Amino acid sequence: MALTEKSCTRRRTMKKYIALIRVGIQRELVYRTNFCIGIFSTVLLFIVEVAIWSAVYQGKEEVGSISYNSIMIYTVMTLLLQRLLGGGTDEEIGNDFQSGNIVTSLLTPLNLGVKYSMQELGKGLLNTFVLLLVFIPYCLKNREIVSVIPIQRWLLFVPAVVFSYILFSILNYTLGILTFWSHSNIGLYMLKMACVNIFSGMFIPLTFYPSILRGFCMVLPFQSIYYFPLTIVMGEANGAQIAGGILLQLGWIAGLFLLCRLMNKNAMRRIVIQGG
Repeated sequence: MALTEKSCTRRRTMKKYIALIRVGIQRELVYRTNFCIGIFSTVLLFIVEVAIWSAVYQGKEEVGSISYNSIMIYTVMTLLLQRLLGGGTDEEIGNDFQSGNIVTSLLTPLNLGVKYSMQELGKGLLNTFVLLLVFIPYCLKNREIVSVIPIQRWLLFVPAVVFSYILFSILNYTLGILTFWSHSNIGLYMLKMACVNIFSGMFIPLTFYPSILRGFCMVLPFQSIYYFPLTIVMGEANGAQIAGGILLQLGWIAGLFLLCRLMNKNAMRRIVIQGG
């Protein structure tokens, strides 16, 4: 009987999550012009990056122990991962806080962080799917790039991306909760994006960084979000490095989750509605 009740509870919970993902997809499609512009800008960025890396690798098989095929894989997968992760829930939480809509979110029976994260996941899945369709012609034309990735790498890449999404979601929610103290998230959002762009290896693999800067980046959570999963699919990480990278992801997830729980309790007492 107890097992049946637990199963029903899990089904209801999953239905709620799926409903939130659908809401995220629907909200993204409401502003179709913005959605199309976002996809177009990503494709344009891809064309620019391919041109830059082609110039860097002209007449060279490898640069810094990374082959041209590997850097192309890195470029494609980075952009796909970027669209999957999105900008983060911290900006949305900040906007809802300032407008007063955060009260409506707090009145729902769902966890606030789960609600925002699932909606963001819906947006990310839609963006990734559409961008993947756009990249298919390039992958078919350059099969030698995709063919170098064995199935084992994909099997290890998937859980790393799942942990990457969880880590990024908790990080964003933590920054979003800080809005309850700062009353504005603009500065925090800009700081986060600067740190992600520089320290995560989003655009340039950390392998190309100076050793001191690379060592600093490796102890931060940002490289666990982008660089680490991408080294798996590139074949740049061995078994021990993959195990260590996943443990580091789990460590950051646990640490930020505990911090988030502590902040969340105090944040609910500091609600000051600015717009309603």
